[in-house]
Amino acid sequence: MRITEKSVLEYDSITDDKKKKGTWIEYVVVGYKYWIEVWIGEWVEVWIGEWIEVWIGEWIEVWIGEWIEVWIGEWIEVWIGEWIEVWIGEWIEVWIGEWIEVWIGEWIEVWIGEWIEVWIGEWIEVWIGEWIEVWIGEWIEVWIGEWIEVWIGEWIECKWFTV
Repeated sequence: MRITEKSVLEYDSITDDKKKKGTWIEYVVVGYKYWIEVWIGEWVEVWIGEWIEVWIGEWIEVWIGEWIEVWIGEWIEVWIGEWIEVWIGEWIEVWIGEWIEVWIGEWIEVWIGEWIEVWIGEWIEVWIGEWIEVWIGEWIEVWIGEWIEVWIGEWIECKWFTV
């Protein structure tokens, strides 16, 4: 398998070090081989074997094997194997395997496996397995398994009996 390597580099004549100034391109291509590093103004580094890291102004790093992390201004990290965490200004974290947690300004957390908790301004928590608790201004709690308790200003509790 033949390796093609091209470099357009600038070296410091005193230290004999490779310096990243101006524009240079260094890449290695071996058919379906390992990595490509490209420097253009700032630099763009791309690793195709396992991950891809790209620098544009700030940088973007993407790891395709297990997770993807992307930096744009702040950063966005996404892990597709088990969970997805995304940072935009604050951050949004989403775990699809078992639960989903989402942060937008405050945060919204949602667990689909057993319960769902949602925070919007105050918060709303909902448990679907056994009970449902909902907070809106004050709160409303509802238990569906045996009884239903509802808080509206004061509260109302209702229970059903099977004969």
